[in-house]
Formats: sequence, C-alpha cells, structure tokens
Amino acid sequence: MKYIVIVLIFFVCSRIQQANAQDKSITGKVLFSLDDKALPGVSVSVKGTSSGTVTGNDGTFQIDVPSNAQFLVFSFVGMKTEEIPINSTILNINLKPDYIGISEIVATGYSSKGKNQITGSTFQLKVINLQMFL
Repeated sequence: MKYIVIVLIFFVCSRIQQANAQDKSITGKVLFSLDDKALPGVSVSVKGTSSGTVTGNDGTFQIDVPSNAQFLVFSFVGMKTEEIPINSTILNINLKPDYIGISEIVATGYSSKGKNQITGSTFQLKVINLQMFL
C-alpha cells in the first residue's frame, strides 16, 4: 500500500513539473525591408533571458522559448533592433536599415586621412537625406 502511494505521489509531481516547464517552439524568417531578401546572421533572443539563436543563410530561425516569454529581440549590424511580441508560433520579420549621420568622408587610394592631412586634389561629396527612401 505504501508503495502504491509513493508511486502515485511521484507520478503527480512529475506531471506538475512537466506542465510548468513547457516550452514552445517559434520559427520564422527575417527579411530586409527594402528588397525582401533574406538576412543571414541576425541575432534572435528572448527578451530578459540569455536564450538565443542566429538566422541561417536563408534568413530562417527556430528558437524554443519559455511559455511565459513575451518578446523576441532581433538585432543585426546596420539595422534597427526590433522587439516583436510573441503572439504566434510563426513569425516573419522585416528589419529596417538604421542610417547614421556622416557629415564628411575623405578616402584616398590606399589609406584614409583627415582633410587637413592630405596634399593634392580632393573632392567632397555632400550627404543626401537617406530617410526619404524609407
């Protein structure tokens, strides 16, 4: 009789632990918003945890998230970081470029130097407003 009670208690405890520890799998694809091409190497992480993954060559990802997770964070160099709410098991994301303002660039054949360090002929390009293309 004691043996049956112990087995039943063990069984109930293991079921409670399984119910609390259920993860869900999220899959999706990350694309560049301007031309809808796949972005490989995008960092995908669960907000507030150290859990994460990276997109493959075709821009796809698969990540297991805890059932209480609320947001996925997508980050890539040159792109705006996006926090996307987890409301589905399939997410398709479009990342937008993150332009930084550069006022002046001086480039020479084999090196780059400041404008005041160059002797010879130089040409200066004016910056255009790239925001109008978004």
